[in-house]
Amino acid sequence: MGTPFRITSGIRSYSESDQLYHDHIYNGGPQAVPGGYSFHNFDESFGGCAYDFTLWDETRNAPLWDSVPGGPNYVTVAKLGEVGGMYAGFRFGDEPHLEYHAPWTAGLSEGQITAELRRRHDQGIDPVA
Repeated sequence: MGTPFRITSGIRSYSESDQLYHDHIYNGGPQAVPGGYSFHNFDESFGGCAYDFTLWDETRNAPLWDSVPGGPNYVTVAKLGEVGGMYAGFRFGDEPHLEYHAPWTAGLSEGQITAELRRRHDQGIDPVA
């Protein structure tokens, strides 16, 4: 038997990220960063994107909220994402999260990558140029 999971969040706008960040800072919501600083704000055509996921109970057709992020099943799903070319959030404390980093991002820090993604996004530059 595999480890069933569902994507719970993908691409979001800067304003959606800002709201999540506000909820994180002021209401104890899940980890979040301001708009433009998250891979969730970009799609793969800009060289980066992100997905959050939850483990899934197929019998109940419902999330397994009682599973602990960082536990063996979350790590299994994240490692499967890495096999598919994604970067696992558990490596920097954001389980359950997966990011795609385009080849041009090699050797750059997270801050450098998101700065370049913002520049490309804001100027409408071809993401692979």
